[in-house]
Amino acid sequence: MVIMSLCDTEVKNQVRALEGYRELNKKLDWMTLLKEIKKIVYTRGSDNLHAKHNKAMAHIRFMDL
Repeated sequence: MVIMSLCDTEVKNQVRALEGYRELNKKLDWMTLLKEIKKIVYTRGSDNLHAKHNKAMAHIRFMDL
């Protein structure tokens, strides 16, 4: 669960609320889990309308740590 330990509480809750989360966790399908985390972080759950902007902002916030 190293991937999940790096997420903040909001992202963890959204990932755990995914429809297939239990199955992904059971199968240890970390690539699909990572894809879902990226979708949540970069699109904030939207329809990819501003994905590039959100990705850039996520990188900027990360660098401001």
